[in-house]
Amino acid sequence: MAWVFTDGVDDTINVRVSSVAEAVFRFKQMLKAMGGIVAASGDGLSAYSLGAHPYTSHSDVITGFGTGANGINALCWFVVKLPNGNMLGFQRSTAGTPTNWNLRWIPRNLDISPQTLSGGSSTVTATASVVSQYLCGTTASTYFSWLSGEPTTNSDGPTRLNMAYDDSTGAIWMMTWIPGSTWGGSGSAFLLDPVLAAAPEDADPWVIYAGGYNSTWKCFSDYLITDSAYGPQGYLGRGMSNEKWGAIQALYYRNRAGSMYVPSGLGSNPHTGEDDGLPVIYARPAQSSAALNILTPGYKGVSSVVRFQSYQMGNGQLLANKTRIAFGYLTFPWKSGEEVVL
Repeated sequence: MAWVFTDGVDDTINVRVSSVAEAVFRFKQMLKAMGGIVAASGDGLSAYSLGAHPYTSHSDVITGFGTGANGINALCWFVVKLPNGNMLGFQRSTAGTPTNWNLRWIPRNLDISPQTLSGGSSTVTATASVVSQYLCGTTASTYFSWLSGEPTTNSDGPTRLNMAYDDSTGAIWMMTWIPGSTWGGSGSAFLLDPVLAAAPEDADPWVIYAGGYNSTWKCFSDYLITDSAYGPQGYLGRGMSNEKWGAIQALYYRNRAGSMYVPSGLGSNPHTGEDDGLPVIYARPAQSSAALNILTPGYKGVSSVVRFQSYQMGNGQLLANKTRIAFGYLTFPWKSGEEVVL
C-alpha cells in the first residue's frame, strides 16, 4: 500500500483545526487530492454547480470553510466521485450544536443525476426522501450522521485533525481528536476500508465507518468498531438477489471460555517489546439480534487500514517505529518518522 499523508491543504496529516467546518473542508480537499472529483455541490445559499455523468471535472462551489458565499452553511452539500467509481455524498444539517453532517455511500454503477435536484437549488431539502433521491438514488439505507463533535481546546491544546489515503486502493482514514481525553475526546472519525481476502464475486468490497454517530466521545474505539448499531456498515451480497446493506462489525478474538485476548489482551511482543498489530476481521452474524436477522449474514473480509492493538497504548501515541498511531485499542497508518504535533 502507498499511503499519502496530506489533507490537500498542507503536506501533512498533522494539523490543528478550530471547527467541524474546517475539518470537513480539509477532508473534501483531501478527497480531491487523491483524485476524487466533486461531481456536484451547493453552498446552502445561492451558489451551486451540477455536474454531468460521468463526472470528469470538478463542480465545486465550496472554496472555504467560513460561512457566507461559497462557504460552509446550513444545508450545504457536495458529492465526490472517488477514483474507483464509488461516490460519497455529504450534507450539513440545518441546526444544532454541534452540527451534524449526513453521509451517503453511492456504489459504483449507480448513476446519480444532479439534474433531478428539486428546482436546481443550492440546498437539498433535509427530508429523507429528497436527500435519498438526489444523493443515493434508490439506496436510501446507506446513510450516516457523522462529524458531530465540535472541536474544542483542553489543557493539552486544541483539536487535532489527522487523515490519510492510499493512492492504490482508495482507502481513507480521518479523525479529529483532543489529546489527553478518553477515546480521542469529542472528536469524529471516518474510515473507508477496502477489505482484503473478500470473495472475488463481491461487487462492493468496502466497509465504511463514520465514527461520532451518537457517541462522539468514542469516535475510534474497539467498542464502536465492534458495535452492530453504531459501528461499520457495508453491503453483503452486492448485486445479488440477497443484497443487504447494514452493520458489518469487527470481531473480537476470544477463547472457548469467552476470555478476550484481542484487542489489548496479549501484551507486547516478547521478542521486540512492541505492539503486534493484529488483523481486524469484518463479518455479519446470522442471528445476533432481531435487527440483524433481516440482513444477509456472512464474512466480509479483513481490514486493510485498521489493526487491533495487542496491548493498550495512549491516544495519539505512535508505535516505536512511528509508522502507526494508536487510538483506543486500534492503530492507523502514520507518516513515518513524523512526531504528533501538540
